Amino acid sequence: MTNQTPGQPARRQAERTRRELRVRQSQRKGSRASGRAAASLEVARRLGGTVEEGPTLSAEWGYISRVLLDRSRRADHARRLRKSRLLVSSLACAALAIVVLAAAACGTTTSPTPTPADSSTPTAKPTPTVDPTDAALIHDYDQAWAAWVAAGADPTNGNDYPGLDEWYTGYELNYDVSWLNLIAKVGGQVVVGTVTPHPVVTSVDGSTATVQDCAWDTQYVAYKGTTTPTSPQPYGWTTASGWENLTVTMLLQSGTWKISNEVSEATPCTPASASP
Repeated sequence: MTNQTPGQPARRQAERTRRELRVRQSQRKGSRASGRAAASLEVARRLGGTVEEGPTLSAEWGYISRVLLDRSRRADHARRLRKSRLLVSSLACAALAIVVLAAAACGTTTSPTPTPADSSTPTAKPTPTVDPTDAALIHDYDQAWAAWVAAGADPTNGNDYPGLDEWYTGYELNYDVSWLNLIAKVGGQVVVGTVTPHPVVTSVDGSTATVQDCAWDTQYVAYKGTTTPTSPQPYGWTTASGWENLTVTMLLQSGTWKISNEVSEATPCTPASASP
């Protein structure tokens, strides 16, 4: 048996009775201090601490209070740290969103505004200016060919060809008149068909000019009053139509450009315009 001091059991029982009485009084009063003491005792038991009876209770309570206060401060610090991290994270996300939007705006291509159709009246292109001398040469050259076609359709046995006298001169005038007189004496022959000139002025030297022509010639010799060609064709003529390459000399006399000489070139020619 364990030796006990006389009266020790009685003192323990009395101390236990006082402690139970204080707990009951605290429960009845509902005091906040007693409630904290009871809660602290429960926490201490869960933490594995030893609760001393009697006077050591207040010291234990002070320790537990400091522990709880330190944990509370740590919890507050952790909450503030989480809030700071959340704030930094939110600001970073906002900055990233701004950068993405700016990059998207830079990468966006704006469709060009279509140019409205021009409804104004188109401006007429100016007509190229023709040199007056060249224009006069081309005009007189065309008139000379028209006079030749008219004279060939009704040749006479004489020198009465007013049109030829107006537009021809020199050697060419004498040659054309002599040739028409010849076919008029030989059985009444005429020249039918047309000549379509395509002249280009190549040079002008004072009162002398040169014209290059690629003329479309459909003329042939026929019996008078008909379109039947004579056979054979006289003087090297032919019934075949074709382009005739001519180098023509013209002289200015009394304000009129007249043909003074024609040379038929052997080389083929290309007309100034496409049509005959």
